[in-house]
Amino acid sequence: MDKGILFYNLVEIIVFFIPVGALIWKAAKQSGRLEELEKDLNGLGKKVEGISETNKHAIDEISKNITSLTISISNITTSLEYIKKSIDEVKK
Repeated sequence: MDKGILFYNLVEIIVFFIPVGALIWKAAKQSGRLEELEKDLNGLGKKVEGISETNKHAIDEISKNITSLTISISNITTSLEYIKKSIDEVKK
């Protein structure tokens, strides 16, 4: 074979493999970036679970307080009704 043909074939191979190598390089970078995003997503999922759990506890506490407040209002209402009856009896 002629040296010119060998040189041409070598250049042809290099020109062919540079874009292929660049594609492989970019695919590897994207794969790494995808792994980072998956880790970030898992971290965010754990944070959301923590926030949800905190919110659930806060809602439970508020519910208990509302129940307690309702009971207190009921007791006050009962006391006021008793006082009103007592006053009405004294007036008679």
